[in-house]
Amino acid sequence: AIAHDSFSYEQDSRDAAMEEKYVQRVVDELPAALQVDSFTRLGYRRQYLIAVDLPFDGLVRVMNLKLFSQDERLRQIMPVQVEDLMYRIDSRDEPYRYHLTIGPVRKPEIPRYVTYNRQHHLHPLASEKEYLAIIEKYPDVAVFLDLDLYQEGERLQAGEAASFIVAARQKLQGLAEDVSEYLFLREVEA
Repeated sequence: AIAHDSFSYEQDSRDAAMEEKYVQRVVDELPAALQVDSFTRLGYRRQYLIAVDLPFDGLVRVMNLKLFSQDERLRQIMPVQVEDLMYRIDSRDEPYRYHLTIGPVRKPEIPRYVTYNRQHHLHPLASEKEYLAIIEKYPDVAVFLDLDLYQEGERLQAGEAASFIVAARQKLQGLAEDVSEYLFLREVEA
């Protein structure tokens, strides 16, 4: 997508090779074609669904235990039963900044969080049927990860976009794997 003040690439496929090819093409060709030599923001965002073989309330218990303070003083203040939750933080690891959202989701909730671009990715005459087939394949219960890594600055050089994308892709893939491993370790640390 090209707008008056930005351009972006969006993909609904899991095909990493296709994503690498087209993102590389975007950063190689668009800045020169649009006569853009610097940016104020470079961003890379991925969303993941990690299917789990747990009931929703069990997943909420695990995530509550792993992601939120279990300090007794806090537990006395808060209502006893946690029915749902979302872990949302903005953080930094210079030169990168992050918007991270992690939470349990049920199948009917997934389309609210994973927005599928039907207009651009499905055939107009069959889009509703194709979309229903896609959401039918969603897991019954999953961990939703929305990971956005970005850099901001007065004049981020267009030539640095390719190396940013490579680093961001690796960081977010590693972050997704590490979060999944952390959440589902068999032993709970005391």
